[in-house]
Amino acid sequence: MMNKLTIRNKLILTLGVLVLFVGLIFIISYSRISAINQGFNQVLDGTVEQQRNIAQLRYEVMNMIRNQRKLALSSEIQEMNDLKRRIDNNALTINERIEKVISLSSGELLNLAQALDIKIDDLIKINMDIVELGMTNSENVARNLSTKEGSNEFTKANSTLTELQTYLANNGTKEQVLTVAALDEQFHMLRSLENELILSTSPSAREVVLKEASEIENRFELYLGQLNRNLSGEGKLMLEKYTRQYAAYYDIHKKAMNMANQATNGKALELSKGQADAIADEINILIKQYYDQVKRLLENDKISNNEKYGSTIRSMIIIIAVTIILSVFMSIWLLRGITGSLNIATDAVKKIAAGNFSSDVKISTEDEIGLMLRELQVMIIKLRSSVNLAKQVALGDLVIDFKSIENHGGELDEALEQMVNNLRNIVITITNGADNVLAASQQVASVSQQLSQGSQEQASSAEEVSSSMEQMSANIQQNTENSRETEKIANKASEDIEATSLSVSETVQAINNIAEKIVIIEEIASKTDLLALNAAVEAARAGEHGKGFAVVAAEVRKLAERSQQAAAEINEISSHTVKLAEDSKGMLIQTLPDINRTAELVQEVAAASVEQNSGANQVNRAIQQLSQITQNNASSSEEMSSNAEELSTQAEELKIAISYFKVSNSQSDFNISDKKGNVSTVNNKNHGSKQEVKVQGNGAKIELDEGPADNEFSEF
Repeated sequence: MMNKLTIRNKLILTLGVLVLFVGLIFIISYSRISAINQGFNQVLDGTVEQQRNIAQLRYEVMNMIRNQRKLALSSEIQEMNDLKRRIDNNALTINERIEKVISLSSGELLNLAQALDIKIDDLIKINMDIVELGMTNSENVARNLSTKEGSNEFTKANSTLTELQTYLANNGTKEQVLTVAALDEQFHMLRSLENELILSTSPSAREVVLKEASEIENRFELYLGQLNRNLSGEGKLMLEKYTRQYAAYYDIHKKAMNMANQATNGKALELSKGQADAIADEINILIKQYYDQVKRLLENDKISNNEKYGSTIRSMIIIIAVTIILSVFMSIWLLRGITGSLNIATDAVKKIAAGNFSSDVKISTEDEIGLMLRELQVMIIKLRSSVNLAKQVALGDLVIDFKSIENHGGELDEALEQMVNNLRNIVITITNGADNVLAASQQVASVSQQLSQGSQEQASSAEEVSSSMEQMSANIQQNTENSRETEKIANKASEDIEATSLSVSETVQAINNIAEKIVIIEEIASKTDLLALNAAVEAARAGEHGKGFAVVAAEVRKLAERSQQAAAEINEISSHTVKLAEDSKGMLIQTLPDINRTAELVQEVAAASVEQNSGANQVNRAIQQLSQITQNNASSSEEMSSNAEELSTQAEELKIAISYFKVSNSQSDFNISDKKGNVSTVNNKNHGSKQEVKVQGNGAKIELDEGPADNEFSEF
């Protein structure tokens, strides 16, 4: 009965059992977890909430005590009001928390909560007294009166008293000076006792200060009365002014003393540290007892929940173990059924994969795998028929009548039929192509030989032209060098002419200088002649005594005349020389542009020669490249001719190989002596490769290696 179940039904059965047990696990788990969750909710809503509220209550109590202390020590009105508001908020929050704790408590916890409520009421009452005393703030009020208004009035009165002391020291009696000094001492002592009373912290100390202050006031009044009786005039007026200022100060002094004597800040601080702290300690003890009791209840709840959790885990483990065992048994049963059928299918597929179609498939089940095995059997029968067709094709028989084959149909048979038809067409096409390739290769070989011969002739002509271009390039190079040498000579001549022109200019300048000196010499000679004439006249006047002097004067006159004549000749020669030098300079200046133009033309000729030389070199390189290309063409033509001959040989071999296939019923043989073992081998002489056409009983193996020449052809 189980063998007739399909895999789908087997899976549904297995999953149904698993779902049943999973549902059972869910129901049990849900019920147990709900119980645990309920216990946790009770803990969270009860015990944990009690802990949170009692902790908050303790925090608010401690916060209120801290605010009481700050209020008792504060001196700023704004800060005191802020602290009072905080204390009121603390009291309100404490009442809310204790009410919440009482509502959550029961049994022993309720008794502790009620006792805690009583103590909190006591603390709040004391808190009200502390706030009232702290807000009175007598010490700070007294301090403010003393340091602000009192200080101002004291300063005024003290200043007037100092003026009075100065006046009496200059104008008063010794008794008056001593009296005013005693008055000043009592005045300062009164001010000092005021500050001491403000700083006092105990009632006994305040009583001592008040008693001493009363005595000082009496002595002060005594000294003031004595001065009032003894002074007159300006001193009297100054004392009256001081009396008025002292009265203003004394009013403030009495207010400060009264406020300081009340000591409300100290009383508030003492009350906070005393009764308030004691009640707070009792509250902390009750809170600790309450917290410990809540902690014990929490431990009990934890133990109860742990027991529920352990029971739930044990139940789930048992059910899960049963589910796993049952699942394993059902999985084994299901897998054995599936794997048994799959093993049969696997064996059949392995045989098909190995190409063995002779064995039939054994079918033992009626499930999906059994249906698959039936289809495998049909496939094997179909493949047997296809294999037989492939064997015929392997024997080279391409003349098959597919319509006469039994069970013909399907994609594989259609593919085989199309393959046979395509092979038949390919064989016919290859045969015709081989004939065409043979004829074309012969024609290519002939044309290649002609092309090779023409390329060789063209290469020879290119070499001759290249030789001529090299000779012409050498001549152009020589012209370029000559032009450069001529350019150097012209530049040198231009430089020499410029130097000569400069020298001529300097010569003209020197001659002009000489002419100027000669003019001076002429003037000297003229003056010498005049002096000689004067000397002769004086000698004639001297008579006999001046004869010798007359002879000397005559000689000097002759010398002066000769100097004038020589200077005139030199001046004429210098003028002529200057004219010749200036003419030479003009000719040189006229010649210089022609020489420069000649140098420029020579430079242009040299540049043109360089360009001609470059062009000749380019033409020469082009001719050499043309010669190289021509030689390469000749080599390629020879190689093409060789490849054409090889292609002709391969075409003949291809015709022999393709004759293996039978493409028509009229073809009686395959032009091969033995199908099963004959091998035809062709050696490639150009490339050394070996091409084989093997004809065997199960088909033909054709190996056509491509040589370098084969890669040069393009397919169109």
